[in-house]
Amino acid sequence: GGATVFLQSLGAAWFGATDSEGRELAVKQGGPGMSLDLKSKATADAGKLGADAELWTFNEASGHWELEQKSLLKVDGEVAPNTAARATSASTQAQRRQPRKAPRTKKGKWKKGDYEDDSDEGGTIDGCMSPEAFRQAVARNGEKTLTADITKLGYINCDLAYHHPQRAVMLKGVVFDKDRRPLEGVQLWSVGKEYSGRCPDVTGGGGLFGAMIAQFDSKVDVEVVLQVPSA
Repeated sequence: GGATVFLQSLGAAWFGATDSEGRELAVKQGGPGMSLDLKSKATADAGKLGADAELWTFNEASGHWELEQKSLLKVDGEVAPNTAARATSASTQAQRRQPRKAPRTKKGKWKKGDYEDDSDEGGTIDGCMSPEAFRQAVARNGEKTLTADITKLGYINCDLAYHHPQRAVMLKGVVFDKDRRPLEGVQLWSVGKEYSGRCPDVTGGGGLFGAMIAQFDSKVDVEVVLQVPSA
């Protein structure tokens, strides 16, 4: 299952642990986990992308990135409104739904379906940022602190996942040298000027390229990596 998406990263890290003999260790199941404390200067336009910042861990067995649905992500100490926050809110509200002592029938039995709902509405948890506050936080220049308690070792990313073509465009073009001769086999990179992201492509026959992704309604630089033969 799953879908193919594009990712804009706010930061990435790798966690590993070994014992005194070099054997790899794992996080104890049911334990508090390890603390991620990541400093990032990356920015993102979450409103334009229509995406939340999520934590993703890499499953080496499957070769896939997996969404973390229990580890709360905090941006500068405030809980980000994402999948984990909503799941935590739903679980907390479910625990607050308690059976009430309804009047008994004449036969001394409780009336079927009687309960009281003390849950809070709104789908958020205490201390959670509003969507607007989150968008402002990740768009702000300067250093941000991303924190979370993680339960898996290995690679972990903090990314905004968005879909093409709703939120991305395909750049196409041709690369010439100074004499207007097309250049084949040249490495290219689109580099976001208004977001933190890079996408590669390579020129083919006639110097053409057509698989370079960029966020829509954004400015990018196109880097050309040209290998010049030594004399």
